[in-house]
Amino acid sequence: MRIIKFRAWYGERMEYDLEEGEGRWFSVNDTIAEAQKHGIIIMEYIGLKDKNGEEAYHKDKVSALGYSNWIIEWHNNGWKLKQEDIENYQEIPDSFIIIGNIYEEFLEKEK
Repeated sequence: MRIIKFRAWYGERMEYDLEEGEGRWFSVNDTIAEAQKHGIIIMEYIGLKDKNGEEAYHKDKVSALGYSNWIIEWHNNGWKLKQEDIENYQEIPDSFIIIGNIYEEFLEKEK
């Protein structure tokens, strides 16, 4: 059985292993929709690790299948890789590398 956990994007920083309290809007008792009301984006751990042992989350950018423009998305009742800017979904292969996530990359482009 896979571990259920989340990370949150707070607009300028990512937090992992969310816990209740410590001034955070999101807690285990809040819903994702409630967090979104406060501008917090919640991403779920998908239960897989890349070939370097890094945990994979929704909206991670991934290098796989000969390309480095994949994003992990939920599609047709399962986690898939979606090519950026194209409606092309593929099964997540056994070997992939996490190269970032869409939120931190966007922040870097804005600076």
